[in-house]
Amino acid sequence: MGRAANSALVAAIASLAEGVNHERLLPAHHFVRNTNRGTAYEESGEDTLGLADLDQAIRLDEKFARAYAVRGVISLKRRQDAAAQQDFAKAFQLDPALHGEFDPIIKQLRERQ
Repeated sequence: MGRAANSALVAAIASLAEGVNHERLLPAHHFVRNTNRGTAYEESGEDTLGLADLDQAIRLDEKFARAYAVRGVISLKRRQDAAAQQDFAKAFQLDPALHGEFDPIIKQLRERQ
């Protein structure tokens, strides 16, 4: 990842962190912010931090499919295939349209293993 792209991710994470931690935000929307920040962490290689945010997003709304899908990506990158499969199954059950976005990512990660 180039320096400019990495700087953009760092700025995005900081902005999302501010939003997640801001007291005036509606708690009902924290799961989206946690998922977005978890995704940004995953994309920047900070998988442990990403998992923490995604776990929190799922605790806040267990029907938010994207959080499961991104958590599945992190699990697959870590070669935790059973956990990844569980998360992808749940994500696609909740929102089958996510196949179009995540199937190519899953294929690419599996080819690298």
